[in-house]
Amino acid sequence: MTKKITRSYTEKDLKRLVASAGGRCSYRHEGEICKRLLISNNSVVGEKAHIEAIGKKGARHNPDLSEAKVNSYDNLMWMCPTHHTMIDKLDNEHIYTVDVLRKMKKAHEKDIDQGNYSTGATLYDTVIHDYTALSTLFYYVDINKLYSSSIDLPRFCGVHFGELNETVKNYKLGFGSFGLQDKYLNKLFTKLLDSERMLWKNIKNTFDIDSVLNGDNPIEKFSCQLRDGKSSRYIEWINYLTCCYQENVDIFVHAVRNRYPEILFAPIFESSPEA
Repeated sequence: MTKKITRSYTEKDLKRLVASAGGRCSYRHEGEICKRLLISNNSVVGEKAHIEAIGKKGARHNPDLSEAKVNSYDNLMWMCPTHHTMIDKLDNEHIYTVDVLRKMKKAHEKDIDQGNYSTGATLYDTVIHDYTALSTLFYYVDINKLYSSSIDLPRFCGVHFGELNETVKNYKLGFGSFGLQDKYLNKLFTKLLDSERMLWKNIKNTFDIDSVLNGDNPIEKFSCQLRDGKSSRYIEWINYLTCCYQENVDIFVHAVRNRYPEILFAPIFESSPEA
């Protein structure tokens, strides 16, 4: 009996999918371009659309694709509900072929890579660009935990510490470097990234890091034990770097709160096997 293929996605693929699409609908066909922002107003309305369907009765089904392949980044598009439904109608299968959808995905992601989030009708607006970029980034990183993840250093380190640089790295894998068009905000963000990177590098070089178990609950922090041969001056250096990092967090979050306060209350990504 053939095993039923299910909707099972890797977190890495989902992050890359949303980041590469700029958090916007990937639909474009015969001059119609959607680019609707799908992470806004404290809700996520984007959907994972399959280029080649999972089910036998789905549009463009390919029986030769494995579960891993059919649910991979290469076979997915980030779309609004309206256009997801449109491309999956069997009556439209001759219009939205595999080749058409692959070209659609490629064209949209190239557009986003070049910093063009508009539909082409108007010049690109810095505010829209930066809001989209930040809302996409902080869908995966809880902006409200940037400070608290470092509050117990040097004895403990929050489990989420270092996620900002890691997520920006994944963002680059999707479609290129992450940047903000507001020069001041971009400067603050770059300083924050640099200070997190420097602090995390020194933490790993100075301490032996172990998970702090909390019964059956998820791990929330790591213990930091000074390595053999490391003197107290290393602790002083970590304390200094921690202060620099926390200062940069405070300044950056304050700037974001003044410009895009809704980002501080936006939903956070949670892994789920179902679409």
